[in-house]
Amino acid sequence: MNSVTVIGGSIAGLSAALMLARAGHPVTVLERDPEPLPDTLAEAASWDRPTVPQTHHAHSMLALGRNVLARRLPDVLGDLLDMGAGDFPLADPTAHPDLVGLGTRRTTLEWVLRSRALAEPAITLRPGVVVTDLLWRRAGSVPQVVGVRTREHGSMCSTLVLDASGRRSHLPRWLRAAGVELAETSSDCELVAYSRFFRLRDGVQVPQMQRGNATVAVLDGFGCYAFLADARTIGIAVGRHPFDLHLAGLRHASFFDAVVGSLPPVAALVD
Repeated sequence: MNSVTVIGGSIAGLSAALMLARAGHPVTVLERDPEPLPDTLAEAASWDRPTVPQTHHAHSMLALGRNVLARRLPDVLGDLLDMGAGDFPLADPTAHPDLVGLGTRRTTLEWVLRSRALAEPAITLRPGVVVTDLLWRRAGSVPQVVGVRTREHGSMCSTLVLDASGRRSHLPRWLRAAGVELAETSSDCELVAYSRFFRLRDGVQVPQMQRGNATVAVLDGFGCYAFLADARTIGIAVGRHPFDLHLAGLRHASFFDAVVGSLPPVAALVD
């Protein structure tokens, strides 16, 4: 039985932890955010996750992600559907049954994953723990990672360390400090994104989207994406070029609504 330490308790870390735990491995998840799980799904909608700044952006799960949940974490998928997430075929479902997207807010997905992880006997979730370095064993020319060093609990040994801390990961620095050669590449996404969520009024039918649960409007210099999510919510994201300062006002709700309201494919969603 191999022990696993997961750095980061968001979607990737919790999903991996659940799969590894159910394969028979004891897993410890170290999450630097000290905030506890909100008591209800409604409270999770405003869950403050400073370590995951994209939490409140509009998200949608592609068919591959839904298929992985159905195959490896069917209880998580079931919870999401029970809480109002929607299945949205991306093609003729009789010809392509696996091409089904899942409409859900990221906060809902994180809440379900965290709830399932807390109930899993083989998972120990430790919030408020900051990993400061890796533990190494020097055996021959290739150093081996044998655990982590934390600010709160000192050294913690394990058979495997999985870094799921996202784009702010310190892994490249830790590897270089240990003398491990590392080649990195990066590129500017050339996009600044803004998101808002809307809820359908009582009695209003769920709108028909262009494809699956999404409607897209691409214009000269910026684009808008609308996703049907869970519990009759709609996530709308607008992306602009970093140098287009005329649209910097999208950070303000009234400006955002005015821009989205001027785009025919999505205007009716904010009416």
